[in-house]
Amino acid sequence: MQEFFDFTLWCAKQFVAFLLALPFAPGFTFGEAIIAVSVLAVLVVSLVSTIRVANLGPESR
Repeated sequence: MQEFFDFTLWCAKQFVAFLLALPFAPGFTFGEAIIAVSVLAVLVVSLVSTIRVANLGPESR
């Protein structure tokens, strides 16, 4: 049974490595694009939440 799980994990690892190595545009891969979008999403969410907290009135605190 452990061999089955080892094989399944190996297949998943190979698939993810293949997917992230796909060329997305000249000069960067799909994995790099996903990482860039994730970082930008975190920055946008933190900025929006900071602006929202700053706009809350004193009655909500």
